[in-house]
Amino acid sequence: MRKNNKGFTLVEILASMVILGILAVFALPNIVNMINNSRNKMYITDAKKLIAQAEYKMKSNSSQIEKPDPGDAIAISMTYLDSPDFDTPPNDGEYIR
Repeated sequence: MRKNNKGFTLVEILASMVILGILAVFALPNIVNMINNSRNKMYITDAKKLIAQAEYKMKSNSSQIEKPDPGDAIAISMTYLDSPDFDTPPNDGEYIR
């Protein structure tokens, strides 16, 4: 009478664990890098949105805002922009209103 062994041997399981471990060692830094890059891109996207909204506010309220001299700048608060896009900053950060 012959037994039907359909399971894995200890050597096969250990070999697969070693291979998965090696793959994890090489993949983990790449995954962390991708997460950091996406965080940085979120900040850049938010900065571009802020600039676009500030430009829009300046153009739409051009009678209320005095144009700066060349080389000068205008400081616009986020409260003035009054946009719900910036209620929750990315990565548990905070915006200075």
